[in-house]
Amino acid sequence: MEGRTRLRVLAAVRSAAGPMRVDELAEQLALHPNTVRFHLETLQSDGTVERSEQHHGGRGRPSAVYTATAQPGSLGHRDPVLLSRILVEGAESRAADGDHSEVWEAGRRWGEKRCLGAGSSDIHEAIARHLDQTGFAPGAARPDDDGSGRTRISLLNCAFADLADTQQASVCALHAGMLEGVRQAVDTHAAWDVELRPFVTPSVCEVTICCRRAASDR
Repeated sequence: MEGRTRLRVLAAVRSAAGPMRVDELAEQLALHPNTVRFHLETLQSDGTVERSEQHHGGRGRPSAVYTATAQPGSLGHRDPVLLSRILVEGAESRAADGDHSEVWEAGRRWGEKRCLGAGSSDIHEAIARHLDQTGFAPGAARPDDDGSGRTRISLLNCAFADLADTQQASVCALHAGMLEGVRQAVDTHAAWDVELRPFVTPSVCEVTICCRRAASDR
């Protein structure tokens, strides 16, 4: 009902010959002025109407008036993870016996394409930048002190958190593939291993970077 009323308010503003006051819209639509004002403020936030002031010839305060913008806007429900959920669930439905190679490969291709020509040949820098730019909030890199050459990076946020609860295996495979794609784009001599370690604690995942000559020590 609220969305329908907002559409009526927007339609009235768009069809008006000039800027409209709240009281004019309220009278035209048979709505309470506070209701009209509420919807206008929301439409203004969406960028579909704009507010200005109309000055009178007298000494009174100027009136707030509203006009439609050139931007059409959207009043429908928006779900920023809907497409991701459909794609991940589709890939998961095709996975047989826990085989998530398809979604892993999609992530790998994306990571490799994103990092090709990025200008960095340092694997640690490239992985940290990937994690930061994709919203995983990486912590500071921590070299192990056991001589293995391994570096650990904690992930303080999960960019796929909205999907991880129900499709954890698929989203972890997707991110592992992304990391491998970044590695392949940067590590042209195949000298490093990059591994995603999901949920080393209940709320933190970890990425390890290890020189391949020390990989057996892991």
